[in-house]
Amino acid sequence: MRITAIVASAVLLGLLAGCTTTAATDRASPAPTLDEVAFEAAISDASSQSAANVYDRLFALSDGNPKLVWRDPAARRQVKVVSLMSQAAYDKYYRDTPGGVTGGVYAWVTLAPQIQEFCRATGLSGDALKGRLREHLGLVPDRPYDMFVELWVDRGDLFRPCPDPETDDTACDVAFPVENSLPVAPAVKGVDDYLAWFNATYAWAYAPGGAPWTRLGYTYDWNPDTPKFGASEYLITEGAVWEVAGAQPVDAYCRQ
Repeated sequence: MRITAIVASAVLLGLLAGCTTTAATDRASPAPTLDEVAFEAAISDASSQSAANVYDRLFALSDGNPKLVWRDPAARRQVKVVSLMSQAAYDKYYRDTPGGVTGGVYAWVTLAPQIQEFCRATGLSGDALKGRLREHLGLVPDRPYDMFVELWVDRGDLFRPCPDPETDDTACDVAFPVENSLPVAPAVKGVDDYLAWFNATYAWAYAPGGAPWTRLGYTYDWNPDTPKFGASEYLITEGAVWEVAGAQPVDAYCRQ
């Protein structure tokens, strides 16, 4: 539901000065934490793709999924989606905004109530719960995520970040179809060139400061003691109209 960020130079005046500079640099660059190591390992693993990574129980946006939350159950047009964000992001973009239109950045979301059911089942609270959510959603380990924001969006304004971006099935294809030795991408509403978008997102995800993008419709759960299949992820297309359905701190949302 979609993450960024991470030297010094010295003049060698002599052996002693060089050693001093090295020691200072070592002190300024602490060893990575266990979470950082696990996160980087997840990025490395997610960068390689195979049929073994396909998950065939994605939380689908389909009429056959009885758990989905529809604004009008009879019409089944607007569906509730959820995004986890920092308090600062919520205050800036959503607190005093009843709705809007997505701009040049696609919003990464999950479908309600999947992540709420997950976090409720953990039995965790406070920082432990926030840490577990960062793992499950494939988020950077050292950034704050404090608020769940629920939005109403048209079902046609959502797509999966997969080679086959349709939303109503329970698995993603590993690769694009090929014609004349070239990959062929489908048309996606709000995306001018889906193959170009896909390749650009791939380049970002596996560069420094990236994220473990699976490209198979699920977030990468980077907890080393759990399966890597996280929540089913979707994107809101550019130009989509959305309305805020609700917002709550993490603990309050997960207690419901």
